Amino acid sequence: GRALIDEVDMIFLLAINPGWGGQKFIPSTERRIARTAETIRRSGKEILLGVDGGITRENVAAVAAMGADIVVTGSAVFDGKAVAQNAQFMLQVMQEARKRVQ
Repeated sequence: GRALIDEVDMIFLLAINPGWGGQKFIPSTERRIARTAETIRRSGKEILLGVDGGITRENVAAVAAMGADIVVTGSAVFDGKAVAQNAQFMLQVMQEARKRVQ
């Protein structure tokens, strides 16, 4: 474990089953995010934590509050015709949620 953490700059967790877009966030990912965030904190290194999949307008703040620095979202941004507004919303919510956690 420790030898590997010394070699990474970023860790991404997949919050869905691989294969297709539009899936729901798997609830057990919450525990994985917490464990990974704690491992990063204990390491003392500046390692970014990303979460990919199942990120929506409804859960992006909670995912950021869990410890995610980066989220990958597709459907929540690209569904509909307001792509720029959707992306801006997600970014703003992430930034606000991360400020409250730090």
